[in-house]
Amino acid sequence: MSARAPLVSIIIPAFNNWPLTHRALSSLAEYTPNRIFELIVVDNNSSDDTPYEAPVLGRQLFGDAFTFLRQETNLNFGPACNLGALHAKAEFLFFLNNDVELIPNWWSPLLQAARDTRRLGGLGPLLLYPDTQTVQHAGIAFDPTLAPVHLYADFPADHPTVQRGKNLQALSAAALFIPRTIFIDVGGFFPEYRNGYEDLDLCARLRRTNHNLTIVPQSRIVHHESVSPGRFESEHHNICLLTERCSGDFFPDLHRHGYTDGFRPALTEWGAFTLTDPLPAEKIPTSLGPLTTELERHPLSGTLHDTLVDQFLTAGNLQQGQNALVRACRLCPSLERYKRLDALAQDNAPGLFAHIHARLMHVQSILTAKNDLLKRVQGLANWAQHAGEVELAQLYLGFANTP
Repeated sequence: MSARAPLVSIIIPAFNNWPLTHRALSSLAEYTPNRIFELIVVDNNSSDDTPYEAPVLGRQLFGDAFTFLRQETNLNFGPACNLGALHAKAEFLFFLNNDVELIPNWWSPLLQAARDTRRLGGLGPLLLYPDTQTVQHAGIAFDPTLAPVHLYADFPADHPTVQRGKNLQALSAAALFIPRTIFIDVGGFFPEYRNGYEDLDLCARLRRTNHNLTIVPQSRIVHHESVSPGRFESEHHNICLLTERCSGDFFPDLHRHGYTDGFRPALTEWGAFTLTDPLPAEKIPTSLGPLTTELERHPLSGTLHDTLVDQFLTAGNLQQGQNALVRACRLCPSLERYKRLDALAQDNAPGLFAHIHARLMHVQSILTAKNDLLKRVQGLANWAQHAGEVELAQLYLGFANTP
């Protein structure tokens, strides 16, 4: 690296899972010009090979641009990132999980967007699932119950809706690019979270100070999602803390993204909000090639998904049919699709069966408590009416009044 200060300080907190960290560091070295960054790895008292192997590999790959900060206790994600930021020298910080893989040209669009974005608060690359290369994260939206949702998860990465990009209420800290001075000014990650929701809290504070949060879809990174040990052990604590600290900071906007992008809001049988893209029967192809192509254009069409699953299963392609049905359940959830996947996975995919069966039992328990369901839906209808969300209010009222 030249004597000139780096443009970006890349900060990776690590706790065990050395093979993942090894892959992240190796891909970073392969696909990033070493003149633009310094790398800071904060080891949260790992008990595996991380404290022995990471310093060796880091110096081998990055030389003097590498810093390894070994901790005697597990600081958790947010405080580890804050510590890395204190040691950073660059104009920009880029927080990265250790379960990512960098791919070619991930960095150039982010740097360009950092220069072009007015009142820049934070940028996020498009995060992709490792097995399908479809979208895992294109920003965070909030459904009418204020539950955070990964916007357009499971969409093709090249889908026009994804590629448009947009300003958002929140971004994932799995890969978060932010000016160092802004991060310091808003106080960094609040340290009381336990490996979850600290990114939402940070984004709330960035938006309070009128800074913009944007996805840069031309930048792509593969994310092996939520593999850290104990990732969800403190979910209740984190949600309560976020509610206490950020009440009123977020608002429902998933339906607004849907309207803007040409999709239709809908409710599942159990009253969950979703987006759909219904197609008339005459536009549904009957052969596999055109069907697959059309589904990439219309990933929220339940009829297209069902037809593709039928095609695979009729041809005896059980695994392909099961994979297609998994994606259908994610993008177009319905009771019938859950039941079908539950039956299909029972004999040949124990792990998937356990997951989908638990989900199916949860849905059926909601449907059993019909009065509670209708009360929740009526409450959402009342909120939508008071908020002036006429179409959304009609959607909930129609559900509540259906026999």
